Amino acid sequence: ENDASADTGSTNNSIDSDTDRTQVSYTWPTGKYIPIEDVYKLVTSLNRQMLLVNVSDEEFYNLGHIENSVKIPWDILGQNLDRVDPDRYIVLYCRRGVRSESAYDTLIAAGYKTVWVMGDGGLEAWIAAGYPTVAN
Repeated sequence: ENDASADTGSTNNSIDSDTDRTQVSYTWPTGKYIPIEDVYKLVTSLNRQMLLVNVSDEEFYNLGHIENSVKIPWDILGQNLDRVDPDRYIVLYCRRGVRSESAYDTLIAAGYKTVWVMGDGGLEAWIAAGYPTVAN
């Protein structure tokens, strides 16, 4: 369970947009999942509070990923916690969502409080919604 507050007036729920210097308010979900549409809005607002982590294996990552996401394969995430800032809002995704579930469990067990799994269907659902990816 996440400890993120649902109060939109809370400082922890405000995202500063780099593009227009106004404060974009977003209420982070209280559950385990964050809708793909919300992730897209957060990505396009160029916020700095969200850390988008692709936990796919190398092969799937190279097929396509969301721009500016950090690549940490799910099976080595536990050994790379130093790359995941616990003060940021962490959104995990993979190709279909299965590895994200394991990555979520890893971060919660390590004491992370603001962690979500991206939507239903992972990157495949992101692509199906028409959102952009980049490939290596």
